[in-house]
Amino acid sequence: MEKLEGALSCSRGSCTTEDSTDSTVTPVTLAMASSAELRALAKSAYRHLYRASALTFNGDKPVLKAFRAKMKMDALSARSETDPAAYQQHNKHANEVANFLKRNVVQAARLPEQDTWSIRISNHTELGDNDSVKRSTPEPSAGKTAQ
Repeated sequence: MEKLEGALSCSRGSCTTEDSTDSTVTPVTLAMASSAELRALAKSAYRHLYRASALTFNGDKPVLKAFRAKMKMDALSARSETDPAAYQQHNKHANEVANFLKRNVVQAARLPEQDTWSIRISNHTELGDNDSVKRSTPEPSAGKTAQ
């Protein structure tokens, strides 16, 4: 008998779960256990993306509203996914987008009285030193030759 997460036990393809309050044993399928785990991971990814959008688009209500509408639409379409691998891929993508938002997206606003831009950078924003840009050699553009 193989012991899985919590009080879920599996043996030869059948699984049971024990309720700690009354010690009853209820049969469950492995698909139910994994789908519950996948749903929990999806909720976590959605929350991660939700928080990242709040941080990144703070003060920009139209963009935040549009981004969250797109998030909701994508989450609802992913919910109907039946392939666990594709479902996990949706979750992975959501987490990657959240990390990208937090680290690489900044917002700027023009300050007309000073004719400058104000950039809102958070403590999560990656700040590069441009050494990689300075060291790289420019690649010739396709179809054009230097004259």
